[in-house]
Amino acid sequence: MSKSKIKEEQQLQRFNLIKEQQEEFKADMKNYNVLYVFSYKDIRTNIMKQIVEYKEWERSKIWYARNKMITVLLKNLALAHSEWPDLTKLASTIKGQIGVLFTNRPQWEIKEWFNKFSVWDYPLPGFEVDVTIKLDSGPLTLFQPEMVPYLKQMGMRVADVDGIVFLKRPFLVCRAGTILSKRQVNLLHLLGEKLAVFQLHLKAVWTKGGGLEILNDEDESDGERMDANYN
Repeated sequence: MSKSKIKEEQQLQRFNLIKEQQEEFKADMKNYNVLYVFSYKDIRTNIMKQIVEYKEWERSKIWYARNKMITVLLKNLALAHSEWPDLTKLASTIKGQIGVLFTNRPQWEIKEWFNKFSVWDYPLPGFEVDVTIKLDSGPLTLFQPEMVPYLKQMGMRVADVDGIVFLKRPFLVCRAGTILSKRQVNLLHLLGEKLAVFQLHLKAVWTKGGGLEILNDEDESDGERMDANYN
């Protein structure tokens, strides 16, 4: 099969996937009475996937990383369903790093869950740390001797002493108030230091009967990174 033919088939598969997602979203608009928009910042994809699979949402539906598609569909639905108020205004809230939750559960349950939710994870490059982590000279029992060359690349003065990784002089991993580099992030991961706490924040709620209510109007300006699969 030629490269051009393969590319055509890939484009067709992508088109069909987007079409399927569009129809699924439209069905969710009809099947649920309430839609929440929530924001997040720099959450790893695996954490978002875990959230979607939580048992709390078995009878609900979460969408994320589909800003462009959701915005277009909401504007189109606003034209087709005049009985659903504020859809155009709702579309204007779909910006930044956001997710959409369809549900029929009571509002107090949703707010309680979002207020309580938090998860600790390894930070990403660009994260500002609020603690200083320093390694004292001496044996580093967390590391295997085979890791000595890699640790040296990290800037650490280490040696293999009788099968034990030995740090020759103190090493500053990170300082409070500074921005983490990729190298520092990798080292913190090796050390098992989960310094970042991720949270979700309710931004708006829309109901078929009552329209749109803004819950938090903070603008997430850097959130189109996870939305690259839809054009």
